[in-house]
Amino acid sequence: MSQPIFISVGKTFNMQQEAFVSAVETYLRGQGLEPRTIGRNYFRNDQPLKTVTECMNECAGAIVIAFERIHIDRGTEKRSSPDESEVSGMNLPTVWNQIEAALAYAAHRPLLVLVENGLKLEGLLQTGYDWWVQHVTLDQSSLLSPEFAQVFSDWKTRCAQTSRVPVVSTPVVSAAELSIKDLLGSLKVAQLWGLLAALFGVMAAVAATAFKLGQSR
Repeated sequence: MSQPIFISVGKTFNMQQEAFVSAVETYLRGQGLEPRTIGRNYFRNDQPLKTVTECMNECAGAIVIAFERIHIDRGTEKRSSPDESEVSGMNLPTVWNQIEAALAYAAHRPLLVLVENGLKLEGLLQTGYDWWVQHVTLDQSSLLSPEFAQVFSDWKTRCAQTSRVPVVSTPVVSAAELSIKDLLGSLKVAQLWGLLAALFGVMAAVAATAFKLGQSR
């Protein structure tokens, strides 16, 4: 059975981007892996972040494919500050690359990051974290280099280790098996106050009844 792999990639807007993403998907399938991308081949009737989290939990690893979404011919960075500077020819990827990379890292999924040459490197697309950032051209030849083959092999090994980690389930304990201390400790604050209010109500009712019985004697 193929291992599912989460692919973080924006919607493709030209033939070069589509051809590269398709090449990565084909490469993965050739390695016995199943690419899963939100809005491309994985769909759920739920909020985007919930869908991403659900898909991530089903996958053994994650690949980020970051390519140009926004091109800025000329602009200003840190405008109206002492550090203001002009920028030109800046390329930015979809913000979902950052979001999904963070979710993958938080979920302890091995990350492989492919960044198109010329993108502004910031956040989780920079080097120096717990994964190797591959700078690529959007061409299938980028997947055939010895460097990519070695990095991919190491990443795939870690994905296999992730998929073998046993899932620890919490045993279900019935209320009858809990001590009073455990039972009270399991209640939320609002539930605890509700219980105390009910107990005081019962005690007040018992006291009132006893008083009436005492008067009737």
